[in-house]
Amino acid sequence: MPPQMRLRTDMFLSKRHIGALTGIVFLRSIVPSDAVFWAVITRAVILVRDLVAKSEKLARAPITFTDDVIIEGTVKDVSSLITFMRDALCHIESDRHMAAENIQVTLNVAPREGLMFKLDEFEMRNDYDDDIALFVGRQRMYVERHLLRAYRMAISNLDKYLEQFPDDAS
Repeated sequence: MPPQMRLRTDMFLSKRHIGALTGIVFLRSIVPSDAVFWAVITRAVILVRDLVAKSEKLARAPITFTDDVIIEGTVKDVSSLITFMRDALCHIESDRHMAAENIQVTLNVAPREGLMFKLDEFEMRNDYDDDIALFVGRQRMYVERHLLRAYRMAISNLDKYLEQFPDDAS
């Protein structure tokens, strides 16, 4: 299969799966402690990570915005935040779940604005009432502001990249 056809297929499937996420109302209708919530989120993070990497590698268009990103450790921008979250969700035993020496933060959700937890310098806070904040370790990822924005940017970059390959040539 030509690489452009594979990319088109990957993008089509990702759009189908992530399309269900575009409505925050959908995610809010699922109880955050429910396994279905985390299955949807995990799948979306894996797919978006793949598209973001392809945007950088194939389209030579890295996604590097830092709005609301906690810059710390390996997290330098939204791409590395999504990678951090993907790794944490896929590798339960990883140290990415540690917020401090004796504080493990795994699969925590703040569906609306507010302070969820605070201990010394560490806090879990959602700054927006119109977004869902996901917490793993010391990191926070917003569904709309980070995950879905990066997804839309990656799709746009990859669509532009694919314009150079006519459909009948792939």
